[in-house]
Amino acid sequence: MNATVHRDYSAIMDASIRVYPDRVEIFNPGRLPEGWTAEELPTKHESRPANPLMARVFFDMGYIENWATGIPMMRRECEAMGIPEPEFSAETDGIRIIFRRAPDKNDWQDITDTADLSDMERKVYLTICKGIATTLKEISEASVVTRISVRRAIASLIEKGLIMRIGNERSGRWIKK
Repeated sequence: MNATVHRDYSAIMDASIRVYPDRVEIFNPGRLPEGWTAEELPTKHESRPANPLMARVFFDMGYIENWATGIPMMRRECEAMGIPEPEFSAETDGIRIIFRRAPDKNDWQDITDTADLSDMERKVYLTICKGIATTLKEISEASVVTRISVRRAIASLIEKGLIMRIGNERSGRWIKK
């Protein structure tokens, strides 16, 4: 509903929902109101729907309880489901929201097999096991380890038989073995 109310219908691009093994990404053509940033979206702010008439229809139908409640509702639902808060990014041609999957407790609850790992390897391994990130760039950002260090850690984790790669080099991902 949020994407429908805030979509820029003059844009040539379509709104899209992409489902990946570790996340769901919603892309919506349009721009943030002037002066707003993606970092401010999760904070309390006024509502400025791109399509106020559509917002009014959704409100009258009972789909919207109040103005400016969409993002707080998303955050509450994520917390209730035990998944990380949504990530927002404002791109040149639209807004992207990423919902990460909930960590599968079976993937990382028992980490006794990490006793012989270095701190860097352990950070990378837990990041992969938790499903927080699956690409080299994402793993680097989520584990706060440089890409070169992530590459070294991945090579070591493969050698130790703890992780494996699914898919090709371009669109593949790292998972717990």
